[in-house]
Amino acid sequence: MDINIYPTILAIGEMSIFALLIFHCWSLRGKRITFTFFIFSFICMAWKVIGVTPKRPPNIPQMASHHYQLLFFPQQASLLGEFIAIVGWIIVFYLSWRLAEKIIENIPYYKNRIFPVLFFSGLAAIGFSYAIEATAIAAKWWAWKYEYKEIAASSFLVGTVPFYALTAWFDTTVHLLAAYFLIECTRFRKYWWKFIFLFIPQCSYRFEIMGLRVYEELVMITFLSFFSFFNKLPFMYGNIDLVSPVRRGKNIAGYLLKREPHMILILTASILAYVLFIDMFVIQQPVLIISKLPLGIMLLLAGKRIKTAYFLALGILFLAFFIKSRPLLITLFPAAIFLVFEGKARFTQSRGTRQ
Repeated sequence: MDINIYPTILAIGEMSIFALLIFHCWSLRGKRITFTFFIFSFICMAWKVIGVTPKRPPNIPQMASHHYQLLFFPQQASLLGEFIAIVGWIIVFYLSWRLAEKIIENIPYYKNRIFPVLFFSGLAAIGFSYAIEATAIAAKWWAWKYEYKEIAASSFLVGTVPFYALTAWFDTTVHLLAAYFLIECTRFRKYWWKFIFLFIPQCSYRFEIMGLRVYEELVMITFLSFFSFFNKLPFMYGNIDLVSPVRRGKNIAGYLLKREPHMILILTASILAYVLFIDMFVIQQPVLIISKLPLGIMLLLAGKRIKTAYFLALGILFLAFFIKSRPLLITLFPAAIFLVFEGKARFTQSRGTRQ
């Protein structure tokens, strides 16, 4: 079988998921959020893919080449590949956003706050990155090149995935969603000066071109962590209250909304299942299952299977120490960070009760 059939199936599935997410957003969040989010995301990522990435300095990891050809429109392979990459980014943004919201619902103290959702959106993007990059690199769908060997592949990751790739997905997701949330989903939406927040993704792009993205990421993570714990800026969607019980109806939108809590989980699980199928039966590298564990844990957290997620993480921890596996340890970060957020919420609430 032609090896290009698998990325072609992934591209077709990507377009199907993209259409479903537009319909999901329209049904749940309304037409304004749908229009502004998808247009904003497309413009920002088109600028990044076409305008920023080719200008990266040579001393940072680069996407060297794509080794696959889609089975349709081969003469427009480059342009089509860029369009599919942009759509893929938008899918990750939206799924990460909704997964983060579902996870935060498990900690009522942070419910409806922007910065905790931003933080977990970035973590979800890392989960998508690790799962997809490990399979894509091993299947030779694309390759990375490095100026220096010491930044090539982390010993904590499987599949020769560069740690840079994971932080890139986190950085891009957080910067874009931060700008969008602050412009469209807060009380700032009624002020003309809200567009100053457009400098957030632009700042990321500028530092990336200058080769200083790592330093900017450290500052960004520091501020994001602080605001996640101490800033209570809420979501404000105008006439739409996202965290209220889903609306019910007899039309298709109503049918979808009643099943909304499961839809995002199913779409995420379908992506995970496909790359897992490639790992097991196409390239036959079962070790890459490790790269799917972080996103799997986040699915359990989003699906309110908190105890199951903790038991899985504990089992992974014991196994990692027993077989002395560094890659297994890194998969624990979603459960560990969720535990920190949950502990901080309980500590703050107990202190308030004593006072």
